[in-house]
Amino acid sequence: MKLFALAGVVSTALTAVGVAVAQPPSQSSETVPYSGVQDCGAFEIEYAGTATVHETIYYDEDGNPVRVQIHVRASETDVNTSTNESIDVRGAQTNVIDLVAGTFTINGQVFISNQPGQGAVLQDTGRITFNPDGSVVVRGPHEVFDTQSEIFCEALS
Repeated sequence: MKLFALAGVVSTALTAVGVAVAQPPSQSSETVPYSGVQDCGAFEIEYAGTATVHETIYYDEDGNPVRVQIHVRASETDVNTSTNESIDVRGAQTNVIDLVAGTFTINGQVFISNQPGQGAVLQDTGRITFNPDGSVVVRGPHEVFDTQSEIFCEALS
């Protein structure tokens, strides 16, 4: 499940947050390579890419973290290991963790891939909010989220 794998990359990029006196936002950036294999039944997809992650942590007047904002730009190549057919996948998203409300929101172009003569072969764009009560609000076409990553298998079958 690539969406959750990329979320893992994002959470890996989070730094330890210490309580301090009221302070301006803290920022960090890093580039994280990632790779993996997705089983499509009749074939496998090997994917490899790089995510550039820029994180900003916001604090309240007491120095407690209240929000984490994470900008992610990623690009990867996915290869059908049986046919060697490949697609290039990219994404640019802003993730917001509201530590007060307890929500996690993904905004933007999570995954998109265009093929010459076919247009978009997969698209996961818009907004997804995970609420503390377990509910999820989805706005926009989220083919990767909706199909639990099976859309990658369809794009490379």
